[in-house]
Amino acid sequence: MNKDEVFSAGNFTPGSFKFNDEVATVFDDMATRCIPYYHEVIHLTAQAAAKFVPDSGKIYDLGCSTGSTLIYLAKYLKDTKVNMTGYDPAPAMLTKAREKSNVFTYSHEINFDEGVCQTADISDANMVIMNYTLQFVDATKRNDVIKKIYDNLKPGGIFILSEKLREPTEEFESFNTETYENFKAGNGYSFLEIANKRQALENILVPQSTEDNVSMLTRAGFSKVDILFKWLNFATFIAIK
Repeated sequence: MNKDEVFSAGNFTPGSFKFNDEVATVFDDMATRCIPYYHEVIHLTAQAAAKFVPDSGKIYDLGCSTGSTLIYLAKYLKDTKVNMTGYDPAPAMLTKAREKSNVFTYSHEINFDEGVCQTADISDANMVIMNYTLQFVDATKRNDVIKKIYDNLKPGGIFILSEKLREPTEEFESFNTETYENFKAGNGYSFLEIANKRQALENILVPQSTEDNVSMLTRAGFSKVDILFKWLNFATFIAIK
């Protein structure tokens, strides 16, 4: 696994972050060190799939990045005949995902296709995953994305949504931000790297509150919504159609 040093030096203007070749090369290290309980969330996602997805069901991962979630699911669900497709708009991420999937031995062929969540084909879905993806979608288009997911899920199908959160209370937002940055520092990032990345992600990663995410899911039609996992300003939601 290549070490993430993307933000160790250089000038980073607001909105300059891109999922390019440089980021794709180190993305797995970046995700592990920047996203709290990243691998545990993937494991929870796999457990939800085992519980709710039928043997020959369809699973879609929107914003699949380097394919870590679907590769893990393929191993976890090795005794089933589920069909798995990952979509990502970044060619560099898909190249890495295909390279990784070719290394592992499992019983499923995973399709990795270029596409965005607004237009990706997710027909007849039993499970749709969006882990840390919706936060990069224009806020005015998020309701439409969630409604599309709801409409394409079969009855009893599930939606897993993981997001960074924004607290509506200034005191909690300040505490969460400070604690989260200390978490990243504890994983080996300098405070210069942390500041540079924060600057690069400004106006690109736009989080919503817990309440906003739940309201968005219920407006789309989901009547069963719960928080599967939460750590400070990160949460994973599960919604059942």
